[in-house]
Amino acid sequence: MSKKSSSKASTTRTGLKPADKRQSASQPHGLIEEISEATSARGTQASTLPLALLGSCLQPQDAAHPGRCRVRYQDANGAWVEQWTPYLAGLFLQAGDEVLLSLPLGAAMPVVVGQLAGEKPGLSLPLPGGRKLVFDAKDGDVVRLELADGQIVLEIDLGQDVPTVRLPQKDLTLDLEGRLKITARSIDLISRLGNINVKANDDFKVVAERVWLN
Repeated sequence: MSKKSSSKASTTRTGLKPADKRQSASQPHGLIEEISEATSARGTQASTLPLALLGSCLQPQDAAHPGRCRVRYQDANGAWVEQWTPYLAGLFLQAGDEVLLSLPLGAAMPVVVGQLAGEKPGLSLPLPGGRKLVFDAKDGDVVRLELADGQIVLEIDLGQDVPTVRLPQKDLTLDLEGRLKITARSIDLISRLGNINVKANDDFKVVAERVWLN
């Protein structure tokens, strides 16, 4: 009798049988556990959320909240909620995007599972350090590399007859340790304003069928 009551008391105190305790301890503590724990921390809030809902992306990323975006959505009681919530891998979110959120069974924290097709013809891919790679179809199939402050450092225009690479910086220096060779069917060097200066530490050679000066 004493052995049976001791086993029963152990089960009552922990809510788990010994085998269940070993299985629970072996499971990793990750995002799934964090979402589930939010249910206990927020009480019955899960009952105020539908299984799927629409929301707006307020901020696609933040260094203090990796793997999360700040969204705004309306719960079943009509109250507006703003929070940092996880999103599925492969989503390239932008501020202002309309997103679809899904509530995992038994959890109080929704997860962004998709984004609605909007009127903005383009895509923004976030990069480390606040930089982003922007694919803008509105301006004619343009690919841009932007800094965190919005400054454009590289732009490739694929919408013209001849693809154009633009470097918006005022000045640019190309410095190589080895040899630089440029090969093309024909090459035009155009200075819109100012001289073309050529400096060599050794001989300066021009090899051509004919050399025209002026």
